Amino acid sequence: MDVKNVAAVRVDKDNNHERWVGVNRAIGARLSAMEHLLPEQMYSTEENPAHGISAVKALQLAAAEGQKIWIITRTNLNQALAGLDLSLDEEKDIRNAVLAGKEVTVHERPVNFHGRAAAGYTVLDPNTGAGAYLISSGENGGVLDSWLDEALSWLAAAGEAVAYSSLAKVIFGSVGKVADAINFIFDAYSCGLCFAIA
Repeated sequence: MDVKNVAAVRVDKDNNHERWVGVNRAIGARLSAMEHLLPEQMYSTEENPAHGISAVKALQLAAAEGQKIWIITRTNLNQALAGLDLSLDEEKDIRNAVLAGKEVTVHERPVNFHGRAAAGYTVLDPNTGAGAYLISSGENGGVLDSWLDEALSWLAAAGEAVAYSSLAKVIFGSVGKVADAINFIFDAYSCGLCFAIA
């Protein structure tokens, strides 16, 4: 689940640039939080609660653990990277973003989120407050961790092939394959959701 893009025209009534940036940051944080709240609310049952993660929630969990939360700019980039215990890819992404003029907010090390390591960070443009709210493993937004996710991924791949390939008939043979995929989704859904990560 991902809020891919939000477009709006916002102006401060007094043309105050700092307040305008602050509103943009607040909206981004709220949308990030919705990426964990929505699957939790949609897929939770009393017997089987769904658990969502987002960049904002990962930062909140890390702060609750007592982790240091870094706000990284060019002035403290090397010091901050030395204090992080993240994957090489995440540290490379953070370095590249900061060198491109962005401001990154990140916690020291992954949090344990229901048996899965998760790290969250934001990459924001300091001049606008707009940016990306990312979770570890290159996920922007989230995934469902369940049989349903596998079924939906297969169906999405099939749909893309139908939409973009002139060889779709050769690949799938007939509409019966799509019907098989839909049946697989219903069978997978009946086993329930493990948890949602957003």
